[in-house]
Amino acid sequence: DYSSNKEQQLIGYSILILDEDSVNTFANTQKTFWKDYSLGTNIIEYKRLNYGPNERALIPFLQFCNLPNGLLFTVLIHKNIKSLFAAEIPKSLEDQIIVWKKKYVRENFLRLREFMLVILNGLGRQSQNVFWITDNDEIVANDLQLSTANNILKQSFDKHLNFNIGKFELKTLDIDSPDKCFEKLCSLTDL
Repeated sequence: DYSSNKEQQLIGYSILILDEDSVNTFANTQKTFWKDYSLGTNIIEYKRLNYGPNERALIPFLQFCNLPNGLLFTVLIHKNIKSLFAAEIPKSLEDQIIVWKKKYVRENFLRLREFMLVILNGLGRQSQNVFWITDNDEIVANDLQLSTANNILKQSFDKHLNFNIGKFELKTLDIDSPDKCFEKLCSLTDL
């Protein structure tokens, strides 16, 4: 997730890293939690914390979120820094990122790409499968952007990682189950 608002001087980028067992643990136990707190399909997210059921469930939800083992990687960048890329972007990449019409959306995608390279170079291993789920924000606002992002990330991993990852997929919440399990996980980066 990445976010900021007009009053903030910083843009926050947060990536929640979980293994498959932790995702399964969360998926299997979250249904009971949502039922116990009568949340229905509500998502506990920062912009809706004052909503009664969300407010009552917040502390237990944060305690519940200790179940999955993982890492929350967050970087804050001042808004005055327009680009992290001092050199020109390679032509092959420049030709692909044109699918993002707005410069700041391109910049956000490229920043997230760099953060994923740092994370995978530090924590990844040979033949590891990587599944990245993101909310439906501006970097994957349509199928062309999602497809382009997948292609760029796969090419970047092949070129810049010191090992070969297994299967890689970037997906949006469009693939989520009716109980919104992935959206609930994605909301953790917003709190």
